[in-house]
Amino acid sequence: MNLLVLLLLGTLSAVVAAEPQNAVVVVPVADVWSRPLMPGEKPSDELRETQVLFGEKVIVHESSGPWSLIEALEQPEFTHHNRWEGYPGWVSKDSLAPSQGERAGVRGSLTITTQWAPIHLDRMHEKTTVFLPLGATINKRNSDNDWTRFDYPSMQPFAWIKNQYLGSRGELLNKLVEPQIRSDVLENSEILSGTSYLWGGLTPGNPPPLTHTLSPQGGRGD
Repeated sequence: MNLLVLLLLGTLSAVVAAEPQNAVVVVPVADVWSRPLMPGEKPSDELRETQVLFGEKVIVHESSGPWSLIEALEQPEFTHHNRWEGYPGWVSKDSLAPSQGERAGVRGSLTITTQWAPIHLDRMHEKTTVFLPLGATINKRNSDNDWTRFDYPSMQPFAWIKNQYLGSRGELLNKLVEPQIRSDVLENSEILSGTSYLWGGLTPGNPPPLTHTLSPQGGRGD
């Protein structure tokens, strides 16, 4: 029995089952793996099951060290257990936060409609702190003609995004009729033109470089 097998057995033996917990993705994008990864492991692409995006709702079923076994509710699939369920797999615990349900003051969900939307700690300086990918969902707090303030737990706990990068989920769903579907498919294809393929990926390539980043405590760093 080789060392990798022994390490995997040790990891899986430490899996803790618990009551399923509702959670939400709080990083721009998180890879969902078929098993927990070992420290320092560089996983091969075939271990990636899918990705989950900021604002996506999941159920946490188990934990193992720094990993959580989730069910991605917004990505139904049939093949893993011969039944319809959210896509299962393992993500880093750091990519999740407990779901608070419908928080007071939340005015509705909006969706990112560009490849990568720049996010700001405040709208006065307009310095980009992170980018959210196409398809990510935000919970709107308030907005004006140009900006929307939304929940971002790892920041203040709020952040700002320009309205030009957003679309209403309701409006997007209402477009799911012919011939609008064909038009939207072509528009999205143009947005993703030139994007490299990533096995199991849902994001449009790599985000643009940041002007500055966030420190682990949520403050600004160079």
